[in-house]
Amino acid sequence: MEEIIPEFALITQHGLKTFKNMKLLKKNDEENSFVVGNGEITVSLSEETYREVTAPERFEKIFDEFTPAYEKLTETQYEDFFRQRENTAYNFRHNFGVYCRKEASSPVDALKIAKELVSRMSKDEKQKTQGLLQNLAHNGESLNQFLVRTYLDSVKEVPLNEEHIRNTKVEKFIARPFFDTLSDKGQLVDNNSKLCIGDTIKDLVFNVEKVFGSGKESLSENLTVISSSKEANKIVLMDKDKSYYEVPRDVFLEGYNRQQEKLHKLESRQHKSTGIEMSW
Repeated sequence: MEEIIPEFALITQHGLKTFKNMKLLKKNDEENSFVVGNGEITVSLSEETYREVTAPERFEKIFDEFTPAYEKLTETQYEDFFRQRENTAYNFRHNFGVYCRKEASSPVDALKIAKELVSRMSKDEKQKTQGLLQNLAHNGESLNQFLVRTYLDSVKEVPLNEEHIRNTKVEKFIARPFFDTLSDKGQLVDNNSKLCIGDTIKDLVFNVEKVFGSGKESLSENLTVISSSKEANKIVLMDKDKSYYEVPRDVFLEGYNRQQEKLHKLESRQHKSTGIEMSW
């Protein structure tokens, strides 16, 4: 009977995917690769990866549905994906991606991470980093805009989704420990407002500090209300890329109600979008 390979994870175009109940099907000598499968799917592994997932020490580990996928990653992929390097200009994009995957749930978070990484560099490394990023940015694209694009590329392999937020990061994002938490679509967020869970807010503007130099830059998003807690004073919002934004409930409701008043006054004349501004 062919031995079952311990569960392993690979970075695919659909995110971190776990493979289990896989057995060796054949070796491709021409490509120096191994084909493994479980009767439903087959995967081609390089010789290095195959040797790693079938190493004796992996058979000693216990992998199950409760083991995070990243712990099942091959060591090579883990190093490239989750381990930071020396904080230098040439390592900035790698480190930025690593910290985004570990800590960022939104572009706002990502820009804070970028600023923190840069702040810990020497003056010379800061200048080198700024120059490198300017060369990589598209024509007319600010460095903040480039970093947001880089953040989105960095987290494509580990996309956040509503189920992940509700089940994995409950305390941080949904404030479930608070008994007044609202997270069902259609629930009214506040008796003095028409805002409901599931509503989409157009042109919510975050004024985010520039990563290089001084001043702030606007980041505008259309966001959907996911949850709200008055006791925790939090509202959680989600954008089209499944990124999540946590904002103060009282400040947000004040801005939302003010926005609705302005829109109501404009209805009789000309429909116009009026943004809610959040300073970050």
